[in-house]
Amino acid sequence: MTFPTDRQRIADQLKLGSELLYLSRQDVEHLQLTRDAVVELTRQALVEHGHRRYEMPAKIGVLPYDNVFYHAMPAYLPGPGIVGAKCIECYPDNPRRFGLPQTTGLLVLNEVESGVPLAVMDSAWLTAMRTPAVTVLAAAALHPGATTFGARRKPAL
Repeated sequence: MTFPTDRQRIADQLKLGSELLYLSRQDVEHLQLTRDAVVELTRQALVEHGHRRYEMPAKIGVLPYDNVFYHAMPAYLPGPGIVGAKCIECYPDNPRRFGLPQTTGLLVLNEVESGVPLAVMDSAWLTAMRTPAVTVLAAAALHPGATTFGARRKPAL
C-alpha cells in the first residue's frame, strides 16, 4: 500500500477549488480501512518522520476547562505529497452529560500543489485507530517474536 499522490486521479473525482469531500464519522468508518492498512499507513508515515522528511510544528492548543483540551496539528509529508491539519477536542464529561463522544475532531486535507481543501472529515475514528497502530509498531520493533502484548505471565513455582 502506498500513499495517494496522483493529482489527476483526485481531479477526476473532485472539481479542485470548488468542491470538497465531507466524510462524517460513519463515512470514515465505512471506508473499510482494515487494521492492517492503518498499521501500514502509520508505518509509512513514521518512516517519513524517521528520515526527517516531514514538517510538523509543535502542537498548539487551548484549555477552556481544567479537564478539556483543543489541539490543532498541521503536518506535511513531501514524499507522498500530503498536507493538512487535524483539530481534535477532548471533553471527558461528554458521554455522561450529553451522550456524546469524549473525543471529537476534524481533519482537513489539502491538495499540495494549489493548497485547496480536498476533504473535511471526522478525525475521531482515525485517531482511535492510529494511536494503537503506533503501539503495535513499537512493540513489533522492540520485541519482534512476541505473540502477545501486555499478557501477564504466571509466576514460576
